[in-house]
Amino acid sequence: PRQQVPPQPQRQPPPRLPQKTLRPNCKKLKGLLDGGLISADDYEKAKAEVLKQLIN
Repeated sequence: PRQQVPPQPQRQPPPRLPQKTLRPNCKKLKGLLDGGLISADDYEKAKAEVLKQLIN
């Protein structure tokens, strides 16, 4: 007799950001950068994450 393997749960992709939240998020990031609260490297990483969520 064969043992049954329980089905693997399906992974859900991360939720996409609504288009209307993209601009405020980018403006907030730019404000943090301009205010010296985050580095240019941090800004680029955060911006890449926002864009990644938008296109996925």
